[in-house]
Amino acid sequence: MRDQDQFGPVSSAQLQELAGCGDLRPTDMVWKDGMTEWIAATKLGIRFTPGSSAVATAPAKSAGTEIDSIPYYSPTTDMNTLARTALRGFPPLGGQREDFPLTEEQLKQIAKTARLRAPILRASMLYMALFFIGLLVTVTMLALYLLISARFGAFGGRVTAESASEYFMWVGIIGGLSILCFIASRATYKCQAWAPIAMIAHFGLWIAYLAWDIFSNYSDLGAPGGVMAIVLAAFMIPPLALLLMSVTALTRIKSFLRRPLWTVHLFVQSRF
Repeated sequence: MRDQDQFGPVSSAQLQELAGCGDLRPTDMVWKDGMTEWIAATKLGIRFTPGSSAVATAPAKSAGTEIDSIPYYSPTTDMNTLARTALRGFPPLGGQREDFPLTEEQLKQIAKTARLRAPILRASMLYMALFFIGLLVTVTMLALYLLISARFGAFGGRVTAESASEYFMWVGIIGGLSILCFIASRATYKCQAWAPIAMIAHFGLWIAYLAWDIFSNYSDLGAPGGVMAIVLAAFMIPPLALLLMSVTALTRIKSFLRRPLWTVHLFVQSRF
């Protein structure tokens, strides 16, 4: 970059050639994928032509690169072939066919970032779904309590304080976990690692509770076999699946945040 104008991209060998012929100045700023900021070309450890800091012509711009364009777009690959392969099975498209600003390498970068983003987004959507389910269950339980209380009152009876206390304890637990799911959903979408960690603890405790409940009632259930074994296994499958999804999301967050900034921005900006 020179005087706010950006040139390239160029390879390391081309940079050395530009420095050797005087087209690259020591004061020019350079950047590559993975760097957090631009640095002066003199820090690259390459040899410059004497006097190149004072006299040099601007490097030639890459074909199709304009000053006001996004610098990492470089239309050098036949995108029509790639597009036909990617869009196989789609209905006929009516949009422009020649405007493909991404190279094949950049498409690979996007695809890799998408693979890392997908489990994070799925976990976020799952937590939001659990929030709505928990909210529905909480409202239903409160409505049932009011209905039962009204029925008991109509027949001269009442719900015992002990039963009501236990009932509302479960309402509070379900409601609290629903709020946790809502907060975790938004935080997971923003790649906050604490959110899937909290949900891993949530689902781990859920699995532990089910295991304890099955163990404590083992004598009443008898040796689980046949249909009973299937029922017990079915109760364990949802929390195990949710736990696995949360672990996957957690492991992908760190890798996703290390992807090239422009690809991360692409998915976050498009709300994916």
